[in-house]
Amino acid sequence: MTRSLFIFEHKKGFFISTESLVFILLTSIVFLLGYLQNTGNFDFENWVVYIAIIWLLYFIGYVISNFFLQQHKNGEFKGKLELEINTVIINGAKYELKEVSEISIHSSDFEGQFISSQFMLTRRSSNGLDNELTLKLINGNEIKCHFLQTKGQRIKNYKSLLINYHLKGKMSWLHLLQVLEMEDYNEIQDFKRELKEKTTIANTVHN
Repeated sequence: MTRSLFIFEHKKGFFISTESLVFILLTSIVFLLGYLQNTGNFDFENWVVYIAIIWLLYFIGYVISNFFLQQHKNGEFKGKLELEINTVIINGAKYELKEVSEISIHSSDFEGQFISSQFMLTRRSSNGLDNELTLKLINGNEIKCHFLQTKGQRIKNYKSLLINYHLKGKMSWLHLLQVLEMEDYNEIQDFKRELKEKTTIANTVHN
């Protein structure tokens, strides 16, 4: 059984989009022309009003579009994250579970998810790239990668693989619940019974 997700490598440093640069430029021009005209040394006639109207229309369009446009992808896709029963493969590099002391996964983000923000100038549709897998190796090294999730392709859907990692001592019980996004008490109790049955069957077969 192999499940794979696309790895994304974020670019380091500050990123600013083209539309944000245009907004900043228009805002700067409006303030500059307004300031110069108020000094009394310049007369731009109606140009300040025209540019202010353009700025207002652009601002309205900018804010509205942010509710529908997806976040920019500041970086590039590099290989795949492949999850197997006894192996985790990151961009072609294989890590056997016997080499791993802990698997940590943060995977609450997916493409198209609405992002709640008080800052109106940010895009509200997620690009699904704010997910991270960390392998803590027995030799002390840590291997990290970010990966893409879509609505239909999410790591929480790989339940049997995640259970396998937990049963092999690579993922704690609480972290397993977190990755599977289980919060309902009854659902967790049913899952505990399911897990107990799997463990019993596994022990019976092993013996």
